[in-house]
Amino acid sequence: MKHIPASKAIKEAWLDFGDGTKYAERHLAEVAGLSEVEPYWEGARLCFLTESIQPMLKSPTRPRVMLLFSNPHPESVRNGLFMSQKNSRGFWDILRCNKQIGINHDFRWDSTKGIDDTVSLLLNGNYGNDRSPLLYFECLYQIPSKSPEVLRKLFANTDDFKRYLQCPSLVRIRKILTSNNIKVVLVFKGETFESIVNKPGISKYSRQTLRSAVNNALEKGDERLFWKCVDRHELIKQVPDLKHQCMAVKVMDTRVKDSTFSHVLDYALQYATKVG
Repeated sequence: MKHIPASKAIKEAWLDFGDGTKYAERHLAEVAGLSEVEPYWEGARLCFLTESIQPMLKSPTRPRVMLLFSNPHPESVRNGLFMSQKNSRGFWDILRCNKQIGINHDFRWDSTKGIDDTVSLLLNGNYGNDRSPLLYFECLYQIPSKSPEVLRKLFANTDDFKRYLQCPSLVRIRKILTSNNIKVVLVFKGETFESIVNKPGISKYSRQTLRSAVNNALEKGDERLFWKCVDRHELIKQVPDLKHQCMAVKVMDTRVKDSTFSHVLDYALQYATKVG
């Protein structure tokens, strides 16, 4: 069986379940939304479509930053672009308004061509200037589902989850960071942030912390106050097991697309531009 990707942002991927294959086969239907991308088995490997955007442009001057999501939503995989389901498209409006990125593009959702035009823009890095960050879009877990938490249902226990999903996923992300010399990762979901920096529990109450940090920085007119708060609460940490320095920054969950989300994203992209 061969999948037909909806755009160049959609790739075929697989996950090897090893000794946990029979358990995963029995529980596959419990992962809401996975059936919508028509996965199939090849021995112990589950094959499916996922999403990934890595710019083809190799600019010596433009900083590189990874936007790291938890896992793909089945609808965005079917559409052909990250965050393209109806309740998530506000993300792109916020990104378009960000001065660091400099996207001047009319996002259109009513046709395949509209999606393809956006994917082409992102793959070619055709936005901003020679100092604007190049955006890499990745998911920690490549398996599509309507909620990353339900992926645990594919595994009999925590050890299998770590062995067959979490650890291989972290290895894959670190390879992308290394091969592209990416120095900043913006992480949206708390559990994903904890995984990438190997610090369980540190993202607890991060939404409240970030909201307070933004409000204080805006009230005092001092962006440094935001970063002092973020650092104090360990919401910026070095990604371990890399040969180069790469910092992970916890930003707001994509479900909260408000002015605070915009400010946090702007601060983080400014930081990525400086670190470059």
